[in-house]
Amino acid sequence: MKSTGWTMILDAYAAFLTSLSIPFFTTNGFSVKIWETMIEVAVSRSGMITLSAYIGLITDLAAAEQLCANLTAAWEGYKIWPEKYSGYYEIEIERIFPFTDIASLHEKVVAMAATVEEGYQIGKDMLGKEFVK
Repeated sequence: MKSTGWTMILDAYAAFLTSLSIPFFTTNGFSVKIWETMIEVAVSRSGMITLSAYIGLITDLAAAEQLCANLTAAWEGYKIWPEKYSGYYEIEIERIFPFTDIASLHEKVVAMAATVEEGYQIGKDMLGKEFVK
């Protein structure tokens, strides 16, 4: 199978991560494990990168919406929303940007992981034991 530009980006990123012994997974997409956070990395055919993850879970919709509003106001460049699953709301986060190089991509993945961890702590402080990972 011939590689395309977007698959070459993920192949190059996989090689970069391997050289640094950073775990990544290619089952159901491409995910990188930074600390205890999984960041999904997707590349569009046009070279746009989408990073996504979830921050935490809560059963109360109003609380989920309030947390999302607070986080959206605090962090420019991220899309944050509650996604309904059976009996709970998962707080999702996403960032989209153009690909420039592998080192820059990795910096953004690490920054996303830090943002997710910070978001979880904000959610925990705001919502208490009802907010879980």
